[in-house]
Amino acid sequence: MPNWALITGTLFIALIVVLMAQTRLLVRMDSKEVQVSFGSLGQESFSWKEVKTLKFKRLPLTSIGKKQRGPKEIIFNPGAQWALFVELKSGRKLWIATRNKEGLQSFLKGIKKLKA
Repeated sequence: MPNWALITGTLFIALIVVLMAQTRLLVRMDSKEVQVSFGSLGQESFSWKEVKTLKFKRLPLTSIGKKQRGPKEIIFNPGAQWALFVELKSGRKLWIATRNKEGLQSFLKGIKKLKA
């Protein structure tokens, strides 16, 4: 194998490792909007005014990552069992996985976005 192929392959693998290391689910919520970022896999944002349904559900069997289920449904899963299921008035559905269901429930109740 030529040296240039070995160097190119090594750089490609290093790039993939760096991208995977940066891929983590970041969710920012306040009383006005929600921003979801999953590294290089994509991001979504919406205001609370756009929300039709908000509840916790067990995640369907799926692999880790960002998954498109149908034309208007997206799952953001970093490897959790529970997700905040958000249905928007536009018909879009988002599954935002969480490993701290109780903490997220408490926060949402605190900002009066989740009913008791």
